[in-house]
Amino acid sequence: MILDGATTGGGHGFSGGEADAHGARVLLIEHSSSRQSGTGRTTARVGRHRTMETRALIRMETPGGVAAAGEARHTVGTALGRWGLEGELVDDVLLATSELVTNAVEHGAAPIRLEVERSTTRITLRVHDRSLDSPQISWSDPLGERSRGLLIVAAISSDWGFQTDGAGKCVWAEFQIPAQARRTPDA
Repeated sequence: MILDGATTGGGHGFSGGEADAHGARVLLIEHSSSRQSGTGRTTARVGRHRTMETRALIRMETPGGVAAAGEARHTVGTALGRWGLEGELVDDVLLATSELVTNAVEHGAAPIRLEVERSTTRITLRVHDRSLDSPQISWSDPLGERSRGLLIVAAISSDWGFQTDGAGKCVWAEFQIPAQARRTPDA
């Protein structure tokens, strides 16, 4: 669930709110314009994620569990719809959401934080957890039912990677917004 709210005192308009759904907290912040700082990522896609002009940001925290991926898909799908996005882009972002949140639940450590960031040209999905273990692509049995999550994310995203810090890791994926869908999200 995403709720609309007030305005910040820092000069950036936003709508935001929190809602509890099975222990998950959701926050929507839509910026009229802001710039994040940071360093660029390495060619190996390990390290800090590139900076971008943030237009809208969704955050969701969950303790994990079997419902976490479904809650995350619902939250992300609602945001993407609100931003006027549809079609294959939405399908790909929702599939990556399921894969990355499921990986965090199964191989990471709670709590899990999901962020979806929109700029004019791309959607960035980030899943944070408390484990310091690096994600590993598994070259599993082609007929097996599991262990393809990161391969799927690599295939459907324009770029992906991870970064670690002293508190855990973040696995991220980027998706290019098609030119005809590029507009400023409604604040």
